[in-house]
Amino acid sequence: MSRKENIQRRKLIAKLIDKFYYRPENASRCHKQVYRRFARFLCSVNYDTFMDDLKDPVPDNIELPYYIVDGLQCMVETFIRHHEARLSRQQRRISIARRRTVLLTDTGLKRRNARREMK
Repeated sequence: MSRKENIQRRKLIAKLIDKFYYRPENASRCHKQVYRRFARFLCSVNYDTFMDDLKDPVPDNIELPYYIVDGLQCMVETFIRHHEARLSRQQRRISIARRRTVLLTDTGLKRRNARREMK
């Protein structure tokens, strides 16, 4: 393999990762997050080079083995599932904290009203 082929494969990997993870309507899954979470480690390039790799065309004769493509897709899907599970745990914690706050404030209001009635 020549250096040019390696660069073309790196561009193809960058495009695949972006295709698996990027969502234009979701700010937490933007190009910068794709770079921060995956491309920086897998492609070993900086953000500007990553963006250039996404824009540059890849020749049709460059292909990745199927097990690399499957591995990349599996890695991205696993990360997404883990991230969503972590967010749902955080949301549960927030809702529990809100319920506790409401209970505490309700209890505090009841005590204050009871004191006022006693006077």
